[in-house]
Amino acid sequence: MDYLVVDDYFENPKEVRKLALNATFYTKETHPGNIGNFPGYRTDYINEWNKSLYQLLLEKQLDSVKKLVDMSGYSEYWTKFSFSYTDKNVPKIEHRDFTEGFDNFKKFFGGVIYLNENPLANTGTVLTDVPTVKNVFNRYVMYDATEIHSIENSFGENVTNSRLVLTHFIYLK
Repeated sequence: MDYLVVDDYFENPKEVRKLALNATFYTKETHPGNIGNFPGYRTDYINEWNKSLYQLLLEKQLDSVKKLVDMSGYSEYWTKFSFSYTDKNVPKIEHRDFTEGFDNFKKFFGGVIYLNENPLANTGTVLTDVPTVKNVFNRYVMYDATEIHSIENSFGENVTNSRLVLTHFIYLK
């Protein structure tokens, strides 16, 4: 599986966490966009409400993708970023975010940046055929979103004490 782990992703992770805690979260039934069957809570896409954060994320994401693939083989990309949290009631669900060929895109990456300062143990990300990525504050993991993966475990009862991440997707065409 193609994947990348980067520690100390943001220079100001506590400020990013603060943005997340003050954002409006939605369920899959109330979200203004399409979050598929995501079982937790997710903000609207960051490009809709914080252009400067979106631009920073886009630049960092493109730099990360270049570590996994040669971008010269792709002519366009599409991205989504949002904050997400899952509480103790969300079960471990193995899934694929996309299938190859969706909307004529050729490659799909997903990922999260962990935003809990003191996360519980065993709450990272489970990827196919690689060690589980531990939930460490300000750690970024990017992976092939067509491969099976899952949340290791969720925890908490609300946005302030649940498994909080910044979720992202990038599609390459």
